Amino acid sequence: MQRVTRQTVAVLQAIAAADAPLWGLSIIESTGLPSGTVYPALARLLDAGWLEAHDDPGEHAGAPRQLYALTPEGAEGLRAAAAKLAATPARPSRARPR
Repeated sequence: MQRVTRQTVAVLQAIAAADAPLWGLSIIESTGLPSGTVYPALARLLDAGWLEAHDDPGEHAGAPRQLYALTPEGAEGLRAAAAKLAATPARPSRARPR
């Protein structure tokens, strides 16, 4: 992947920490990130081959769920990205004091 953000690392870490593949809402709840951040990150990670997705075979109401799991390439990418981000200081907040 070209650029891995802190949010993308958070998504990868949530998936890596799980005992089983996760579906999108579980990742949103685990990371505290909004769906507008999580789902585009999942799409990029799938395209990059860092994640694999499978349909959830369980019984549930609503649209079919996709379960996401880390690939070996994703695990290696997570290690490298997390190390790089740990060595990079966080940018200061742009919020203005009141």
